[in-house]
Amino acid sequence: MAILSDNFDCRGFLEGETAAHGLAAAASMTLTPERLDELRRRMSVINFQPELPQYLKDSEELRRDPAKAFPWAGSILMAAVPFNSLPGLPLPLPRAKSPDTAGMIAGYAAGTDYHLHGKAIMEKLLCRLKQAAGRTFKSEICIDTKPLLERALAEAAGLGRTGRNSCILCPGYGSGVFIVSAMVDLNLPDVAAQCPDTPCNSCGQCAVQCPNQVIGVTPPEFKVKYCISSLTMEKRGLLTAEEMRLMGGSVFGCSVCTAACPDSSLPEDFPLDLEWLLLAPSAEVRRAIEGTPMGYAGVTLLRRNAIIVLANKKSEVSDRLIKTFIKKTSSQLLIDTVKRLPVQ
Repeated sequence: MAILSDNFDCRGFLEGETAAHGLAAAASMTLTPERLDELRRRMSVINFQPELPQYLKDSEELRRDPAKAFPWAGSILMAAVPFNSLPGLPLPLPRAKSPDTAGMIAGYAAGTDYHLHGKAIMEKLLCRLKQAAGRTFKSEICIDTKPLLERALAEAAGLGRTGRNSCILCPGYGSGVFIVSAMVDLNLPDVAAQCPDTPCNSCGQCAVQCPNQVIGVTPPEFKVKYCISSLTMEKRGLLTAEEMRLMGGSVFGCSVCTAACPDSSLPEDFPLDLEWLLLAPSAEVRRAIEGTPMGYAGVTLLRRNAIIVLANKKSEVSDRLIKTFIKKTSSQLLIDTVKRLPVQ
């Protein structure tokens, strides 16, 4: 395990990096046996709902214990990055000319993938840390996709508190941030983020404004199976009639509960042209969404969602577009999706 020199000012380093990269907050946390025990206690009470994606359930044991997932790590670096700092928002995607052919994209998803942006920021931070340390060390960057319960770790590191909307609330930024972590083979000192230790307040706006009443008020809960983001991004294959109804007008993601949080500032949702999404060549669509979060879903899943959104509109224009598309597609998933649409 590499040890930094006694004169290394970790707090000053993190404050400088926070200012340089426009971060909401940054922190470091050493993974001592005592700290790991504390983290295990925090994580033991987290509820893994049956409706969660399979990859989350498969990695549950690792997620509850950072020492199992990253046995070589001595510390963790964490940063809260504002969504409004994402470059290229929105990308030059085709904007719908009519409400009848519009499908809403969560604002953060209509630009550079936050995973890529967050990774680039953390790589710069790690590079500067190596220069300050005067040595190389092992590291691994984690943003959503690694076996790490990032919200629990972010709370422990002082970045903020988890709100009713299941997002980290960072003072001054509300829910408008995402978390970037780096496990490092270093003994870094504990430097807590300069965030007040205050929980989610009682405004309840996330619960009130959620279109599907996903968020409970008393007791607090988050019914992931009704969540538009989960349905449009994570749920693969065919959807039930109820799931189709719950999607409403969203083709990818939903930021209602996040934007409802006080102090949150998020990119505006984008009305994507569904005629383009369905009728343009697949290669063209693939190129357009490359490097955005929509690339994770892929063209076929986005088209499945587009068909459902058009059906939910119940207009002659949207119905005609579905009929035009179904004549040209060879995708069995999309053909079966049309067959499952409620009879108008």
